Formats: sequence, C-alpha cells, structure tokens
Amino acid sequence: MLVFSSSYLVNYRTPTLINFSMSSINTKYLLSIICFFYLLTSSLAQEKTEIYNDSIRSYIDQGKFQEATVTIEKWVKEARNDYTASSVRLLIPLVTAGQAYILMQEFSKGIGYMEEALGIMKETTGWLYPDYAIATNYLITGKLLLKEVDDVPNLLKEINLIHEKTIGKQNINYAQALFNQGLYESILGNYDLAEQNYLAAINLSKQFPNKRIYMLFEVYLNQVYLHSSKTEQVIANLTLLKKKAEDLNYTNSFVYTRVLLVLGDAYKKNTEYGEATLIYNLCERKVAKIFGTNHNAFANVLTRIASIYMLQSKYSVAKVLLKKANKIYEEDKDQLSRHNTVMLNLTALYIKEGKYDKAQIYFDKVALTIDRDIENQNYYSINQARFEMLDGNYIDAELILSELVNNLKKESLQYTPNYAQAISMLIDLSVILGRINRAEILLNEWSAFLTDNTMERSNWYFRALITKAKILSSQEQFTASITLLEEVDSLLYQQFKKPHFLNIRLNILLGENYHKLVKLEKAKFYYQKSIAVANKLQFYEKNAVTLKTKEVLLTIDVEEGNYQDKEKQYLEILSASKKDILFHTRTQSDLATLYARTGKWKEAEKLIIEAVTERLKLYRSTLNYSSENEKRLYLKKTRYVFETFYALIMMEGENTLPALSELCYNLQIQYKNFFLDEGKNRKKEVIDFRSERKKYNFPTYLTQMYHMRSQVASLNFMSPKQRTSLNADGLKIMDRVNNLEKALVFAADAFADTVYVQNLDTWKDIQSKLEKDDIAIEIIKVSDKNKITTKYFALIVTHNNSSPTMIDLGSSELLENQVYKEYKTAMVSKSRSLVLNTTPNKRLNTYNALWLPIKNKIEDNVQKIYISCDGVYNLININTLKNPVSQKYIIEEDFILPLTSTSELLIDSPSKIKNKTALMIGNPTFHNYGTENSNRGEEQFDEEEMLIELDELPGTEVEINNAASLLKSKGWQVTTVMNDEATEAYIKNIGTSPEVLHIATHGFFISDIPYGISNNVLLRSGLFFTEITNKRENIKAAYTTGIDGILTAYEVKSLNLSNTELLILSACQTGVSEITEGEGVSGLQSAFSIAGANSIVMSLWSVDDNATQMLMNNFYERWTETNDKYTAFRQAQLDIMKKYSKPYYWGAFIMVN
Repeated sequence: MLVFSSSYLVNYRTPTLINFSMSSINTKYLLSIICFFYLLTSSLAQEKTEIYNDSIRSYIDQGKFQEATVTIEKWVKEARNDYTASSVRLLIPLVTAGQAYILMQEFSKGIGYMEEALGIMKETTGWLYPDYAIATNYLITGKLLLKEVDDVPNLLKEINLIHEKTIGKQNINYAQALFNQGLYESILGNYDLAEQNYLAAINLSKQFPNKRIYMLFEVYLNQVYLHSSKTEQVIANLTLLKKKAEDLNYTNSFVYTRVLLVLGDAYKKNTEYGEATLIYNLCERKVAKIFGTNHNAFANVLTRIASIYMLQSKYSVAKVLLKKANKIYEEDKDQLSRHNTVMLNLTALYIKEGKYDKAQIYFDKVALTIDRDIENQNYYSINQARFEMLDGNYIDAELILSELVNNLKKESLQYTPNYAQAISMLIDLSVILGRINRAEILLNEWSAFLTDNTMERSNWYFRALITKAKILSSQEQFTASITLLEEVDSLLYQQFKKPHFLNIRLNILLGENYHKLVKLEKAKFYYQKSIAVANKLQFYEKNAVTLKTKEVLLTIDVEEGNYQDKEKQYLEILSASKKDILFHTRTQSDLATLYARTGKWKEAEKLIIEAVTERLKLYRSTLNYSSENEKRLYLKKTRYVFETFYALIMMEGENTLPALSELCYNLQIQYKNFFLDEGKNRKKEVIDFRSERKKYNFPTYLTQMYHMRSQVASLNFMSPKQRTSLNADGLKIMDRVNNLEKALVFAADAFADTVYVQNLDTWKDIQSKLEKDDIAIEIIKVSDKNKITTKYFALIVTHNNSSPTMIDLGSSELLENQVYKEYKTAMVSKSRSLVLNTTPNKRLNTYNALWLPIKNKIEDNVQKIYISCDGVYNLININTLKNPVSQKYIIEEDFILPLTSTSELLIDSPSKIKNKTALMIGNPTFHNYGTENSNRGEEQFDEEEMLIELDELPGTEVEINNAASLLKSKGWQVTTVMNDEATEAYIKNIGTSPEVLHIATHGFFISDIPYGISNNVLLRSGLFFTEITNKRENIKAAYTTGIDGILTAYEVKSLNLSNTELLILSACQTGVSEITEGEGVSGLQSAFSIAGANSIVMSLWSVDDNATQMLMNNFYERWTETNDKYTAFRQAQLDIMKKYSKPYYWGAFIMVN
C-alpha cells in the first residue's frame, strides 16, 4: 500500500510467510516516485492548473485523500465543460488526476484517466510526443501495482523509442522507466535484471536535485538483495537510509515508511523477530496516521506483523490481524495479490489448527483468481500440496512439490520461504513414502545451502536438523535421533528463550523414538510435553498435530490395559479427523482394538472393516500412477491399519468372525493383484502408446527408461569406489526412472482414454470357479499389535462353505527357524561319508508342522488343491513333505497346484500349445570369473566389491540340447543359445516372444547387498550370464550399456514375453524370496509375470544336473503329448522319484501359474 506524506510515496507490500519474492514486489509503493515526476512536468501547467496542483499536492501530502478527491473531480469536471472530449487542454487535468489516484492507491481510476489522456494524444499530438511517454510511465506503474504485467514489455519499448527519437534518456522520466523495468523483472522473479535496472535508475536520478527519488530506488534495490545472502548488508544499508531520512526531516514521508517496511523484512529474514516487530509497529503507526486504519496500506502492514507472529507460533494473534486485513481487502477490489496472500496465510494457519473446512473456504476463493496472480502461484501450490497430503494423495502432493522445488531452483529462489517450505515438505514426503535415500540427498543439499548462506539461526535450519533426526529414526537409529533432537532442543531455547512451534514436532519425534525403544514412560512424557507446548502457544485444541499425539497416548494406555473412558476420547478424535483419511482410519483401527480387548467384538468387526475398506479405497484412488517401487514403499509405510486388522485376527485365531475371515481372504488376493495385475496392465498400455508414437517417428522414452533401469542394476553391484570413478549417481537415476514411469503411465492412460481400475476379486469369486471336489488356500502371516508374536494361518475356500475357514498353522518362530532348518537338512544331497549320531535328537516332523493342520481340515475326496503361499511356505515345495503315517510324499497323495494368487483361477488362460516356438539359453561362459583373477594385484583389491564365484555349467548344455532335440522331433521351431552367446544382451533384445523360454544358468537371491544403492527386492534376485566374465575389466562399459552379465528382476520387467506360455528357470534359487508377509511372490517370479510369462518353473535349491536333465525331458515329452502342463510336470516329478527317491533330486522345481 502507499503512504503519502509531503508529496512522497511509500510502498507497503503484502508480506508473506512463504515467499520473500513477494517482498520484492512492493509495487504499490513505486507510486512513491510519481509525485516527483508530477513536480517535474510543470511545463504542462497553467495558472489555474498551478492552483489545483498545489491544492491536490498539499492534500495528498497531509493524507487528506477525501479533499484531494473532491478537488480532482471538480477540476476534471470544469475542464470537460470548457473543452471538447479530444482537446489537448484536457491532458493536464487528466494526467494529474491519474497521478493522484495512483498515489491514493485507487489504481483502476488512475489507469482510466491515463488511458483517456493517451487516447487524446493518439488523436492529436501523436505517440512520439514526450508527454505520451510520461503518461505511459504512469500507466505502467498502475498496471504493475495491480500485477497486470502482460502488456508491460511493449509499453516499456514504446517509452524507450520515444526517448530515443525525441528528448533522449538523460531525464528523470527515463529514470522512472528504468525503475518500472526493474519492478517488472522483480515481479517475474528475475532479480539479477531487476538489480541492474534499479542501479541504472539510481545513477541517473542522482543527477537531479531531489534526493528522495534515488533514496526510494535504493530501498527497492535493497529489497532485491533480500533474495540473496546479503541480509546483514541490507540491514546496514537501510539503517543508514533511515537515519538520513530522519536527518532530512522526512519522517512523515513515503520514503521513510518504505525504509521501515523493508528494514522490517530484513530483520524478519534474519530471524531477529523482536527488532522486526519494533520496526513494523513504528511503520503501522505512520501508516495509520497518514491513511487511516481502513486503508489497504494499513492491511499490508497488518499482514507483515501477522507473519512475524506466525513465525513465532502465536497463531491466535496472527489470526486476528489477518482477519482484519482480509476485511479491508474485501472492500478494496483492486488489491488482488495482497488479498490472496492474506487468504493463503489464513489457509495455512487453519490447516495447522486442524480447521480444514475453514481453510478450504479461503483456498477455494484464491483458486478463482490465482491464474491472474503471478505473485502467489508458488504459495498456492504449497497449500494445494497440503490439501493433497490431508486427503492421502501423497503422490500428487509429491508431484506438485517436486515441480515447485525444481522451478524455484532454476530461478535461483532458494532464499525464499516458498522454497524452504516446499523442500521441507518434499523431504517429509520422501520419508513417508519410504524413499530414505532421496530424503537424505534433498536434506543434505538443503542443509548445505543454509550453512553456506549463514542461515544457521533460521527456523528452516532448525527444521532441517529435526528432519535429519526423523530420517535417523526411520533407519532405526533411535538413539542417534534422540541425541540430535536434544541438541536441537537446546539450540531452540538459546535462540527463542521460550517454547517454539518446532518444539511440538521435536517432542513428538522424541516420543516416537522412545516408543520404538519400548520406553513407554519416556514416550508418554514427550508426547504430553508436545501437547503442553501446543496449548501454551494457543494452538486450536483440535489441530491435527495435537489430535494425533493424543491418539498415540490413548493407544499406549490401551496397550497397558487402561481402558476406562477411552472409547469416548477415541470418538471425539474420530469426529474431528474426518478430513485426514490416513489418520481417521488409523484411529478407527485403534478403537476397534479397544473394542476387541473389552469383548465388544461386533463393534470391533464393524469398525475395522470400515477402516480397511476406506484405506483400500484411498490406495486405489491415489496410487494409480505410482511406480511399483513407490507403491511398495508407500504401502509398507502405511500398513498400520492392516497390521491392526491382522492383530485382531491373531487375537481370535480360528474363532475369527466370518466377516473378518472373508475380509482377510479378500485383502490377501487384492494385495497381490495390486502389483501383478496393475503391473501387467500398465506395461501393455505403455507398449501400445509406444507403438503409436513410433508410427510418427516420435520418441517413445520407454527404451530410455529401460536403459536407465539397467544402469541402476549395474551400479547396485558395484562398490562405492567403482561408482565414484564413474561419477555415477544411482539414486538420481532411480528417481528419474520413477518420474519417467509415472509420466509415461499418465500419457498412456490419456492415449487409451482410460484409467486402470483394479478388479476387486473376492473369496466369493474364487469359490464360484471351484469344482465340487476342489479347494483354494491362501497362506497368510500375521502379527500381534506389537509384532512380538507372529503366526501363520491358512484360509480355505471350498465350493460350498459360507465363509473361508481359518486354520492356525503355528508360530512363525517355530516354522521359520526349527522347522525350516529341518526341511533344508532333509532336502540336501547326502554324501557317501558315514555320519554317526552320538546323541539322538528329537526331530521335528516337517509334514506335521507345515501340512497336517491343513490336511486335517480337507475332505478325503478333494481332487485339486490350489494354493498361494506366503512367508516360509514360499521357500518349500509342499509336494516334498512326507506323511509319517503313510510314508508317502504329498505329491503321491494330493494334487497341489501352486498359484501366485488364488485369483488366478478367475483368468481364462488355456495352456494349449499354439505356435510351437522355443528359445533355449544355457551354459554361459564363466571360466574367467571368480575371486582369483590374474589381472588383479593385491594393491587393486577393493574390499567393498562384491565377489561372486561362478562354476561352469556343462550339464546345462546337455540339458538344453536334449530338450531342443525332443521338441524339434515334435515339430517345434527351437533356437538354442549357449556359451559366449548366452548373454544378458541377447535376452534383453528378444524380438518375438517365444512360447517356451528355457534358461539354464546360475540364479541368485541375496538377502542384503552391503554397499548397494538400493535394497529393492527386485535388485537382489536375478540370473547370471556371460558378460559377468569381463565386468571387472570394464566397469565403464557395464555402466554405460547397462549390460554387466547380471540380469536382475528389476530389469526383467522390461522384457517382452507377452506370448510366452511357459518359462523354465533351470537355475538354483530362482524361486527363493524373503520371509515377509503379504506378497507371496519371489522377485523373479513377479518380474517375469509382469513381463508376460503365463506359467513359471523355478527352483528352490541347487539342482543335480542329471536329475534336472531327466526331469525336463520327461516334462517336455508329457506336455507335448497331453497339452496339460500341470499334470505333465507333476507326472515328470513322479517319474524321477522312481529312480531318485530323495526329494532333493525331484523336488527342487515348482511350477507356478
């Protein structure tokens, strides 16, 4: 706003918590210079004009705007009566009126008079008349103050041309033109250009006698400096200008108030909030005296003072000031940008308080005009991201913030509060989504910037430290996190000497750390302390942070068995948290736990089903365009509701209520399908999209994405030293892959004009596909609330049961340790050495532990058992378990058909042989690869390099040749690739998907890659090929091409196997996965399924060559005869059993649909 005194102006720009770039656009105060130009245009004046001019100037100097308005309108009216509408004699009163109204911040009126004056000159004097440039300058000023920038560049060009062709550029009017150019660049955020023009304006204006002009320009120049690290310099410069204005008795002038305003901004940025408040308050008194308390100039100062209170967490005081400012702006329709700033501040404030409906009202009002408000668009995006996060749309929020952060960095706006807010939110989102590596990169970059620019005392630096502690906590470094938080707590006290809003977040994080360490008393102390700080800072009692903290405290009480009055408190929180779906459903699940513990199972059942259903709905609506890795990380981070649901299953066990067992079965199949089905559909859409673009020779980007995946995989198996030598940033490439994948999915969906909607298969759908004597089984692994006890259950569906039957299979500790150890011992090959057991051990029977509980519930006449495994059941071949009573293996008693998910029964997928094409790859060259390498001296040894010894596989060549001969004899077209040609590159460049793909090589599953860049399960399983032999000698080529002889599951997803009916992975450990609940799919199995393979044969342990050759030959023989691959595979194993009775020989392989 403008403060005018003694013929001068001052700019009071709308402050913002979020964007110092807005501070530089205090455009309304460039009005300050208008009076000077007005004084210097006396050549236009006549005697009567001088009388009116003197009166108007005097009234404006004294802040008597009403009197000035009356005088202006009287003069213009007399002139209109005396002269024709196009008379040149109208120019002086019109231009004077335009100047005066702009000075009084009635911009629309001022612009109107200037446009009328310019219209007269166009018809009479022509546009080259110097007064045309003067009027145009005022017109530009008015437009810039209203943030109407579209036609400003052309108008400035006109002014330049007029000066060049008439009076030259050594005059005060051209100084104003330079100033307008600087202000225009400042509005656009081009601060370097703004600085150049301001300096030019200052140098030119100093040639003229009036000091107030260049003093004002210097204020604006210093405001530009606030966008760099020159805050201390700005304070020093403006302190001198303040004293100079006082010495010249300018304390009632616009220059003085302008100095105060920007000086307050500088103190605020330097976190000297006390000094900033004193300066703003002095400015407020000056503005009130000159303009009154109902003027937009006063609202501007109120907004700035409110920003100080918000930074100090005094939200109740800030809210009062912002509401006053908002009321003033509602009456002043010209102040769009400033009004929007106030409403966005109120939006942010109400979100902090948890009053989401009120926040939405203000945000929606801003949305109506934000396209015309350049100044607030970044701040608007930040609030938009906040609402997306409240709705659980974390991926959309991340897209908004990522784009904003990148744009602000490109414009060198890292100094602005908008950047600080956006980057801190983006880091928090990365932690929430489980992308800890990315969070660390962003945080390190931000922290370095803050340190390099001496911002260690700023709120943002303290927030960065707290975020670092949060990252440590997410990495389970709880003690280190606590130590850092205690240090930050001390620093906050030294800086502010009283509770700060950051103490709320800090204490909550301390509580969470102690909660994870099961130090509940300490946890409760810090949770309660955070609430006490919020109360002291007068936070709204139902703000989101306080509600979440109270909910955690309630949950701890329930864990400790304190149930009294807890239901009422949970219900109060639920009533206040409906907007935040993630928190609301979490609270529902915790209340369901309370109901279950107090015996109210019907209430518990209803509430947990509602919570799970809402959470699933949220996932389906928000994760459509996330990459697969993002989905896994996000679901892992937000599993609380599901963990609570499974904890209720644990409590009831086999007595689980029917509705819960139904939901449990549905969850299991829908969770698996969430990745596999959508992954397949997504790949199909993207490939279709690629085909369309290829028609028109447009880049598809898909090949580029696949190549970057391969580069990531190569880097993951290199040591840190090797990656450094390549100057390769694997995490940055992974980020590019994720972003490109999302963008391609968006584009592919738009091209297909569809959005993928997941099929919500249910147990009823499965039941409808079962024959009378068939059953379907889903194995699940669940834990109690504190993850102390974990169990396995089987959910059985028959053709006629009313709900899935729940069977308790026992504790995971027993099954995964003792039982699985016993199983592995039984499966290994026995040597010819004599082993004597000196101490008889009581051995666990693996059949009784793993299968008998299920067998006892199965009727004798069952024909087919479809089973989808989870956890430890993924590591065994059920067919190899031996019945201690009948002394028969399960393969001899039951027909087991393993499935990725029992929902596979719903897919009509005939297994008949179609085109009879086979590609068989085996016996890659490994003879130069191992820990011993003649080219590597001891001094070259890299201790962090992963060393892998690979034996030659001559038996696989026999296997491939025998199988190829058999298929060829049956009329198949077979391609065999072996030895040096058995390469990763060959696999990746398969043109046409064969009906059978048979790969015989070394496979792997690595539980942890010590120095890898990612622990993604898809990067820890794969197959080895010939290129591994020369990888060490040329790591640059391995990285550049993405070909290193290690085909990971991460890369397999990119293969085109859309027509492959059967994939055989004749390699050790290709079916092995982690013992984790939920997905039940090994890395390779999942990846090859997404690539298009319909059925997969995999191995669970290292395989005997002769037995493998016999098994594969028998299988191909029977399959080509029967067209039934499942029956053929089972019979082939039974055939091998006749020669090799031990399951080690015939039971390593499993076939999964």
